[in-house]
Amino acid sequence: MANSQSRVISRKSQIATTATVSSVLAFAIAMIATTTIDAHKGITSKFTYNDDVYPILRDKCGHCHAEGGPAPMSLLRYSIDAGGAAAWAESIRENLVSEAMPPWYVDPTGPAVKNNRGLTPRELDTIVTWATGGTPQGNLNKKPVDAPISVNWTLGKPDV
Repeated sequence: MANSQSRVISRKSQIATTATVSSVLAFAIAMIATTTIDAHKGITSKFTYNDDVYPILRDKCGHCHAEGGPAPMSLLRYSIDAGGAAAWAESIRENLVSEAMPPWYVDPTGPAVKNNRGLTPRELDTIVTWATGGTPQGNLNKKPVDAPISVNWTLGKPDV
């Protein structure tokens, strides 16, 4: 009798262990199935860095986002591995959409202001579409024309 009781307890313990393992396994599978891994975005953008994005970044962002400039990264190179514009694409999109960048707080409906670095709606659309569309570099044989970028203070060095 004692032997049969211990077999029943042992069997109940096996069933409980199996149920627990099954529950944990089902939870893990559900988590994996609902998690999206974005190892590489498909190329869906018609805009490329070399042809469309670089000229905008050079003209509107390059005064700060150049090598050695006051911004923490250069956007004047494509490089994914070395921290170029492609590596920062999601951050670029976030900062443009939230209007944190460019730091240009002049009323666009007011009079024209000198040295406007604000983006036009078309320029904004181009960069955001490129950033969310897989960040294509474009023709690798066609390097964008580099323009000399001054990383000096536009209004003189601060005296503070």
